Amino acid sequence: MEQKETLPRLPDIVLFGAPGAGKGTQGEHLIEKFGYQKFEMGSMVRSAIKKETKVGKEAEKYLSKGLLVPDPLVEQILQEEAGDFFGEAPLLFDGFPRTESQREMLENLMKSQGRNFEVIALTAKDKEDEEGLVLRIVERAKASGRTDDQNPETIRRRMEEFREKTLVLLENWKKDEKEIHEISAFGDILEISENIQELVRSFSQKVEKVIEDGKE
Repeated sequence: MEQKETLPRLPDIVLFGAPGAGKGTQGEHLIEKFGYQKFEMGSMVRSAIKKETKVGKEAEKYLSKGLLVPDPLVEQILQEEAGDFFGEAPLLFDGFPRTESQREMLENLMKSQGRNFEVIALTAKDKEDEEGLVLRIVERAKASGRTDDQNPETIRRRMEEFREKTLVLLENWKKDEKEIHEISAFGDILEISENIQELVRSFSQKVEKVIEDGKE
């Protein structure tokens, strides 16, 4: 169990990375350490599927084939589920955004709420790293009994989808002069967690400095 740490002015965070990069694990560390509230698109989609809503049934057709849920469906799910998330707690976005259209949805949503966000990217440098993530997902699925993640070919299609539709978001953010904080997805889990926590502390200090400068 992480020892809770209270920091002022925590920004919302987009935790970005390929399938299997460790977003879920590192997100849980941030929740335990700093009190982040998870804004997880995957959970919203799974909730819609479990409820057997019309949009949930449509989303399930894509997920079963290892494909991304199309943006019109994502937007419908957001409209149904997102409203309850905005409160005092800082938000942690896990698995969202995944396409350029979703990036625009996120930025419009944050602007409407008067909030800012930082991007932390858990990176895989090449195809060999990506294959390592595929094997990581398969082994994790076998250990947990999840049947949906035990087919390597389905996961490779998800990786291909990530390369084609999601990885470009980092470049687009950089073009917009959005700072991207990159950390390797490989290595000791606790060391990765410590590196992310140091980033979060620096975010808090940066926000405090902007506020103080504005008072002068």
